[in-house]
Amino acid sequence: MPASAVVLSAFFFAVPLAASPLFVVTDLGSLGGSQSAAFGINGQGTAVGAARLSSGADSAFVSSGGSMSALSAAGATGSQANGINNSGQVAGTVYSMSGAQATVWNSGMFSNLGTLGGADSYALAINDAGSVAGSASLRSGDAHAFLARNGHLTDLGTLGNSSWSSAYSVNNRNQVAGYSSTADGGFHAFRWDEATGMADIGTLGGNSYGMGINDLGDVVGASASPRGFLHGFVWTGGTMQDLGTLGGSSSSAYGISSSGDIVGSSYVPESENTHAFLWMGDGLLDLNSLVPKDSGWELNEAYAINDNGQIVGTGTRLGQTRAFRLDPQLIVLAAAALSSVALSDVAAVPEPGTLTLMAAGAALLAAGSSAFKKRRF
Repeated sequence: MPASAVVLSAFFFAVPLAASPLFVVTDLGSLGGSQSAAFGINGQGTAVGAARLSSGADSAFVSSGGSMSALSAAGATGSQANGINNSGQVAGTVYSMSGAQATVWNSGMFSNLGTLGGADSYALAINDAGSVAGSASLRSGDAHAFLARNGHLTDLGTLGNSSWSSAYSVNNRNQVAGYSSTADGGFHAFRWDEATGMADIGTLGGNSYGMGINDLGDVVGASASPRGFLHGFVWTGGTMQDLGTLGGSSSSAYGISSSGDIVGSSYVPESENTHAFLWMGDGLLDLNSLVPKDSGWELNEAYAINDNGQIVGTGTRLGQTRAFRLDPQLIVLAAAALSSVALSDVAAVPEPGTLTLMAAGAALLAAGSSAFKKRRF
């Protein structure tokens, strides 16, 4: 575990939760429209996602906080960034009149990864070595999870010789998490690695969906409980643990750090909205309770967390959906001390944005659960 993560964990457990806020919220900016969502963050705190342009199209973006830059691609009608590594390489998808293409941006230059023989592909995650995970169509029209290394796509197959799978996360050991259709017509979360191939990691009683993986190989996602509602889970050591909810009917986990901290979203009682959550081993914490009460924001979805405890996602403020980054106060105070910035200036950092889960509406993922398709407006 990085030293920063150890310090951060000690900070959280040493400070009573009542002594909030524990996080400063930063609005990651916009590209002219009123909607944006952040899906990935690297160790330097740089976030990526998708934002609405004034033209109405969606564009992939990169943001270090407050200043958002579009990631361009020739001939694109839209694009979305889903992951960024510590070298600044970005993985995402470019949409054009001819379909969808898994894409990597490197120093502003983009390159398409191709497909598995079909028309479309989608890049959903990237690790520090530049390996990319996602889903691509075959000549048959089926879609399979892939891992791309050095420009070559490896078909990861499916569970039970079924027709569909997608990879959503890859760690620095090239282990991959995602979910696949099964022979009986359901969906099960999987973990894939070079030695064992694609392994079914089970369910909480119904379908399950793998969404994130850390360097220890722990997987998070959501699974239908015996009552039929989706609950966030963490799978570690061969066991799947139900993370529960924030009091509402369902929840979903999306990201996990090396130290095991988990982020996601959950419905709350008597509301149609979801709230972003943080799990640190003992129940879900509503992130809305860990930011300033007068922020004016409702944090709806948390999609990723890095090993410094920085979290990105989407929230709602003044009726707009905007991408946010949460910075633990410990990091903010340390940065202020290092840069000799007055603490009063730190407290004035712009606050977060809003968003809802972006579902992938592409035909490639049409067979998947509508709640867990590619994240898109």
